Amino acid sequence: MNIREITMIGLGAALMVVFTHLSIPIPTVPITLQLFGVILLGIIFTRRVATLSLATYILLGVVGMPVFSGFKSGIATLAGPTGGYIYSFIISVFIVATFAKKNNIKLTILGGYLGLMISYILGTIQLQYVLNLDMIAAISAGTGAGVYLIKDILLVPVAIVVGQKIKLVLSKSLANNINIG
Repeated sequence: MNIREITMIGLGAALMVVFTHLSIPIPTVPITLQLFGVILLGIIFTRRVATLSLATYILLGVVGMPVFSGFKSGIATLAGPTGGYIYSFIISVFIVATFAKKNNIKLTILGGYLGLMISYILGTIQLQYVLNLDMIAAISAGTGAGVYLIKDILLVPVAIVVGQKIKLVLSKSLANNINIG
């Protein structure tokens, strides 16, 4: 790992903090751009840089920095009802980056939606377990009766388009200096 990769990992973690805190507060779980950020990072960066960016983001939260939604932090947040969504980001970004590296739009779209699906599955499972809900109630709570899911489904193609544009600009301007993806 070189200094450029370390810098990109830090940048990715910082972007996740920004996307997490760009939110619309509502009583249960705020509407954030977290999954948009996960997919965007998977498009922009290599699998390694994207995955380590999300691992760094989570580690920052675990050690007490208020990087999680609602300015939360700590192990209790990861062990709480929404923790499954947070740790799913590592798996999701890995999947997105794996599919995006093929430079095939159909595979990239598939990877984006698979990453989204993984986050919702792992998040809903932990939500169900921690709150002792039946599966239907957990799915309803975890998707905000569909509000979160619809928002995320619509944001996948936006993240892909934005990510591809950013990747193109970065690859042109930094082609000889850094391997971003």
